[in-house]
Amino acid sequence: MIIAQSKKINGCICNFFVLKYYILCYNIITNRIYRIGKVVVNSMENGILKGFTDSNQKKLYSCLNISELHYTKGDIIMPDEIQNCIWYIKSGQARLIAVDEDGNTSIILYLNTNDIVSADMIFEGRGVNYFLEILMNTEIMSMDLQKAIYGCENNCDIHCQFKTNLIEAYTGVIKRLSQRNTVTTGRTIRKKLTEYLNLQRKINRSVKFKIPVSMAELADYLCVDRSAMLRELKKMKDEGLILLKNRYVTILV
Repeated sequence: MIIAQSKKINGCICNFFVLKYYILCYNIITNRIYRIGKVVVNSMENGILKGFTDSNQKKLYSCLNISELHYTKGDIIMPDEIQNCIWYIKSGQARLIAVDEDGNTSIILYLNTNDIVSADMIFEGRGVNYFLEILMNTEIMSMDLQKAIYGCENNCDIHCQFKTNLIEAYTGVIKRLSQRNTVTTGRTIRKKLTEYLNLQRKINRSVKFKIPVSMAELADYLCVDRSAMLRELKKMKDEGLILLKNRYVTILV
């Protein structure tokens, strides 16, 4: 049941982001974004405001109806709170969670500083509900969805630059969703764990790393039972495949 639900959740979310990504790319290309030349870069080197001067940031805030929101650890955000908006995480962390009709919980994605989220990410599927959970004090820029994607009537340079940055942000989210899809489509707990540990090895560029979440969170991320997952990890350790102590892992094979 959990595996089937995981496949449905993964497929729906990944398909949405791929579609949204190509729509955004098409819009940018047709508006000749590539005409932009060199821009003056301010202190914000990453994220959707990359390449903006302070004065251009003020113009963008006004044009996109940007407002700043503040949330604290433990806050829950439902889909209707983000209708017709794109949220940009200026600082903090949240996670996208899915709950099926049987109460099974899956962690879909961790969202960090410079990530984006929109209501389309938190939609209700058949028997599946989605919501955001805030993991630490978080500051968010909320902006009009249509204006963010399509820009103003004049198609000015600040919107072209902004949409370039928006594509980069979407690409990062799509990449992580694709990685999760690869990990969680394994037929066995061993396969899922192996894919996850290999992914962490690539991210950390080392065979030695710390699993960045608790074991309970890892089980929710992999859509498996926590006790069964811990037994499998012990088997992998006993077989000489890994070293494991207090979430610190060394891949031996």
